[in-house]
Amino acid sequence: GMLAQQGIEPRSLTGIAVALGPGSFTGLRIGLSVAKGLAMALDIPVMGIPTLDILAEAHAHQKLPICAILRAGRKWLGTALYKVRAGRWRRVTDDRLMLPEQLKTLIERRTLICGEISTDLEHLLREQLGDLAVIAPPCLSLRRASCLAEIALKRLEENKLDDAATLSPLYLQYPVTDN
Repeated sequence: GMLAQQGIEPRSLTGIAVALGPGSFTGLRIGLSVAKGLAMALDIPVMGIPTLDILAEAHAHQKLPICAILRAGRKWLGTALYKVRAGRWRRVTDDRLMLPEQLKTLIERRTLICGEISTDLEHLLREQLGDLAVIAPPCLSLRRASCLAEIALKRLEENKLDDAATLSPLYLQYPVTDN
């Protein structure tokens, strides 16, 4: 499998990191099952990392607030906002589902927006937010395994581990609309 390809012995692993979503229901269940199975079999820690955190991590070197975005089916976007507080990056909102037009309620000053941004969405953001929207280039908006590993390593060092038995995917609930 993947470990053999990289010439890595399973027993040399010191921890397992897995993306928690939001994302494809089936993909998240499978990824999480594999991670939990490995962690339990090898008796090593597991860390579940929200997918929006992985997107934001690629930009953590800069000072602007970051709004990470994932497409969430239909017109909806999964979003989270991050800011530098007391000299370190912090998530300042939970994952939330929003329509593109609602992003202006989240973004109050110049903010780097990264993630799954189509050309249409980019135009809409520029129209709605003007100079407040700094759109990350597509090459810097990919979900990178290295960013997942970076976050997990920090958590491992801080001993902020998850319980393999109870770790579960992050799903976003669509708001109930009055019809």
